[in-house]
Amino acid sequence: MLCKSAENPFDNELWAFEIKWDGYRAIADLRNRDQKLYSRNSVDFSAKFKNVMSSLIAQEHEMILDGEIVAYDELGKPSFQALQNIEENPQTTVIYQVFDLLWLNGLSTEHLEYQQRKELLKRALKQDEFIQYHDYIKESGMEFFKLIKDMQLEGIIAKKLDSLYYEDTRSNDWLKIKVMQTDEVIIGGFTHPKGNRKYFGSLILGKYIKGELKFCGHTGTGFSTETLRKIYQKLKPLIIEDSPFKKTPLTNDTPTWVRPLLIAEIKYSKLTNDRLYRHPVFLRLREDLDSENIRFD
Repeated sequence: MLCKSAENPFDNELWAFEIKWDGYRAIADLRNRDQKLYSRNSVDFSAKFKNVMSSLIAQEHEMILDGEIVAYDELGKPSFQALQNIEENPQTTVIYQVFDLLWLNGLSTEHLEYQQRKELLKRALKQDEFIQYHDYIKESGMEFFKLIKDMQLEGIIAKKLDSLYYEDTRSNDWLKIKVMQTDEVIIGGFTHPKGNRKYFGSLILGKYIKGELKFCGHTGTGFSTETLRKIYQKLKPLIIEDSPFKKTPLTNDTPTWVRPLLIAEIKYSKLTNDRLYRHPVFLRLREDLDSENIRFD
């Protein structure tokens, strides 16, 4: 189940509020001997997060869990960069924050209301240093959002107390409210570097609308020299002759087009009425997502 976006926090007695973690969304399927831990685009996480997987295997019940794999920096704050660099730093603290229960001991729980699923999850989940039950608060979304902002976390998720679980559905029953405006976009090409810059100048960004890739801006900021190099190495094998966009965007120089497979997360000041991002700044690549799902609703 996926969230729609909302701009502002709110108070409502019919809603619950959770921390929005800065990690990898992951499903744990513990229904049989072949336990699995995998991403939204079906990437197997079992070998990458061995401690989490070992704790999942030790669970006492057959379950399907939904949650977020979160890495923490030396100050104890969630760090997406630490998560991406886990192979270079295997001692990094990683916790699977479990926030939903989709199956329990032979029965689907998706038809149960949010609060019922939470109560079952809290009782069934065996917590340890690698797996934690992710709790919630009721009603006080505005105060909770202020606290999250003060803690410099990413944002909150608002969920209706009576909401059911709908797989692969982006629903108004779940809303993400971010401290900073960010979004995921597809890289459709890049421009040539100028001056002392190496590798590329800016990334050409797009999102799908009704199955067609639409240009939605470009970003040339937010990169270090090392980031430029790493992204360029990933772009080179994807170079193609023709534009992947339905309507080829105008640029100041001749762009290099790529197959629309890489996903970038950006921060921005505003999304215009014609769906162009104002002042987009590159944050990171998102290799845990599927480009086909990066679209305007």
